[in-house]
Amino acid sequence: MRNVAIVAFGPGREQAETFTGEIWGINTAHDFLARYDRWFQFHPRDWQGPESVKGPYGREPYHLEFLKNCQTPVYMQKKEADIPNSVEYPLQAVAESLGRAYFTSTVAYAVGLAIHEKVDSITLYGVHLAANLRYYYQRACIEWLLGLAEGRGIKVDTGGSPLLLAPLYGRD
Repeated sequence: MRNVAIVAFGPGREQAETFTGEIWGINTAHDFLARYDRWFQFHPRDWQGPESVKGPYGREPYHLEFLKNCQTPVYMQKKEADIPNSVEYPLQAVAESLGRAYFTSTVAYAVGLAIHEKVDSITLYGVHLAANLRYYYQRACIEWLLGLAEGRGIKVDTGGSPLLLAPLYGRD
């Protein structure tokens, strides 16, 4: 069985430490992840994130050093010459596999690739998407992707996040 955990920064991320399958990290999760099998960085190099950090990819400069030295595949918008293990994300193939190109976050790209690769299970750790308004679109996309995964027989575990949870209309 091929089990994948996608790890972000929200509550529950520490649970990834005991996961026994593949671990896919995003952005600067290398600050706390001891083990990972793939990395995802989808911000453009010149992006200045909400933190107003002046480094590449809207992150502190040490992040670029991590990407350059990362020993696992680093999925990006395009292959970067100075990041030896960078891999251009197969956007066209994944979009065709899913039926549309609907990706509103780095986590969405990772979940989309897991579905495309027909993994057996997807577990999310630290993917909370409830903290502020910018997560509104990201949450809808992730929930759609998780429903698509379940519809294709992929087991989904939201790691205790509020994803896929809501009161039952007319009952709660």
